[in-house]
Amino acid sequence: MSLPVEEQRQARAVRELIAAAGGVEAAEHDCGKSKSLFSAYQSPNDHRSITLRDIEILESLTHGKAGHPIVTRYLARQAGYILLQRPDVPADRGTILNLLARQAEERGQCDPELMRALADGQIDEKEAQRLVPMMRQRLETDAQMLVKLEAIAEGVGT
Repeated sequence: MSLPVEEQRQARAVRELIAAAGGVEAAEHDCGKSKSLFSAYQSPNDHRSITLRDIEILESLTHGKAGHPIVTRYLARQAGYILLQRPDVPADRGTILNLLARQAEERGQCDPELMRALADGQIDEKEAQRLVPMMRQRLETDAQMLVKLEAIAEGVGT
């Protein structure tokens, strides 16, 4: 019996988290629960869900890996938010310049793709699928710039 589509998406996010944390064996070791339970958590056919405690443990192990924090980011997207990490200290001139360069590079890659997709007056499913990750990265970089500037404006770390 398959779960509803939304619960299958949740299971997929958990599967990505478990994989990023080293797999079911690593999850078993780090969380103190059985491999079979972690297999169930990521199954599109099993109604059992991972606990918040286990998500926190596994996400703490995935710092620096693509998509971190996977389940937290998934939940933020489902609620209509873009998740970004707030800086501990304000950015210096070099950080702001690096972000500005990334913004320019991402716009330089994304905007021509968007224009090509719109050339016929509409964006089809395949074009949208190609554009979504580019736009998501672009928004995340813009958001990083915003939080860095906010930290400076708030005097964080000064």
